[in-house]
Amino acid sequence: MPCDHHHHCAKEAWQFAEDLCAQKGYRFTDSRRQVFDVLISSHKALTAKEVMKKINNGQPPITYRALEFLTQVGLAHHIASINAYVGCAHHHQEGHVAEFLICTNCHEVEEVDLSSQLSALMVHAKASNFKPQETYVEMTGLCGTCQDS
Repeated sequence: MPCDHHHHCAKEAWQFAEDLCAQKGYRFTDSRRQVFDVLISSHKALTAKEVMKKINNGQPPITYRALEFLTQVGLAHHIASINAYVGCAHHHQEGHVAEFLICTNCHEVEEVDLSSQLSALMVHAKASNFKPQETYVEMTGLCGTCQDS
C-alpha cells in the first residue's frame, strides 16, 4: 500500500500545503508545519500521542490544535475507526468523500477515490434535503505485505 514514489508525493504534499495556505490566507505556523511533516512523512495512521512523541512535544494542546487545523483545511484526515490521523495532499471539492483502506496490522493507510461509485449516496442525501458535513468510508483488513508475513 505505500507508494513507490514517496519522496515525490511528499514534495507534492508540501507544495499543495504551501499553496493552499497562501491562497486561503491560513497561517501555516511552525507547530502546524511540524505536525504536517510528521503525518506526510508516513503512510501510516498516527495517533495524536504518536505525533507528539515524534515531534518531542510535551504540550498536547498545541498538537491537538495543529491536528484540528490540518483536518479542517483538508491537509489531514482523521481515521475515526482507529482514532488516528493521516496527511493528505489531494485537492478535495466540497462534499468530497474520503475513502481509506486501513491495514489493521501495520496501520498503513491508502486513500482511494471512489467518488463515482459513491455518487448515488450523495444524490440520495441531496434528494432528502440532507447536507453532509463529512463522509468517510473506511475499509479495514490486511495489506499485501502483512498477508505475506
